[in-house]
Amino acid sequence: MTRVQQYLDIIFERFPVGELGGGDARDTFERLRSHCAGTDNLSGELQRLYRVDKCDDLALGLLWVTQLVEADPTKSEPTEAEEEVLFPALRKSLGLVQSELPSWESPPTVASAPEQTTEFASAPAVSEEPSLSGGFEPPVAQEEQSPEPMMTDSTATGGSGAVDTSSFGKQLEQFMEAIQGGTDDRAPMLEQITSSCEVLSADTGTPDDVRHYIENLKEFLAYISENQLLDDVRVMNLVTNIQDPFAQWMLAAEGERIGILDQATELLRDFRTMFE
Repeated sequence: MTRVQQYLDIIFERFPVGELGGGDARDTFERLRSHCAGTDNLSGELQRLYRVDKCDDLALGLLWVTQLVEADPTKSEPTEAEEEVLFPALRKSLGLVQSELPSWESPPTVASAPEQTTEFASAPAVSEEPSLSGGFEPPVAQEEQSPEPMMTDSTATGGSGAVDTSSFGKQLEQFMEAIQGGTDDRAPMLEQITSSCEVLSADTGTPDDVRHYIENLKEFLAYISENQLLDDVRVMNLVTNIQDPFAQWMLAAEGERIGILDQATELLRDFRTMFE
């Protein structure tokens, strides 16, 4: 076990396991702890964990702590600030809380942490699609979880919580799931994601590749809305094909995002050929 793994194991040891009872949550907790302690590729395992449902905050938090420990050879005891990030994320991943945790682009700054490690601006890069059977398994909740709530209109229109690429990516994933499932919230989700496209298009901070993607996506969304094509299997296929590249773009490190959205943008640009 490396020094970083020992450090993470201390954090797991300090987690109040009495909250878990003796059921599935406890078993999942032990698997998470065992994976972190026993793997030869901790970073790779945490990157795969990021793709597991409801484990993104936990994976980001663990990767953040890993960076802190690697950057400071004198770090030996987890701090209260680190536990304040990781313990709620653990509860979320184990199904102990119903609501979503507040999202954060950067973990809280720790006074003793080196300057270059106090920011975690983007999700980790993933070189291959994670295999749940080969790494982490999805945590089993102790009771049935309520569906993740859609973002409010104020969020989508740049109110108190302006749209960013992270929240847009979650909206796009929810929209894809609604299309695939044929659920009743497809139409309101279509309106919501269209509004988010407008916000990101107007935002001067939106990266150029995302802007091109969104401009073409807006035309596609307007087309399926005007022609009432939400039930069309071609729409389902196209939405699936354009959502995955955006998820990959979100997970990639900033310097490795070039070209990821090109194929999806081209599909959106030529979408009318599918309906002629």
